[in-house]
Amino acid sequence: MDNTSLVILPVEKVREMIESAVSGCLDKVLAALQPRHESESVDIEGALEFLNSNGYRIAKGQLY
Repeated sequence: MDNTSLVILPVEKVREMIESAVSGCLDKVLAALQPRHESESVDIEGALEFLNSNGYRIAKGQLY
């Protein structure tokens, strides 16, 4: 037995779905291409997040 499903949608709905998917992808790509503003200082939470996300597991007390 074949489990193939057939869905019939109006052309407008298909167009909306495609536009939404493409728009979401473009938003992600454009956000990734934006220059990042690197600051000269960072707060303790930002430092912890940066270090932990880059493989340096450290607790807040150790960082102080």
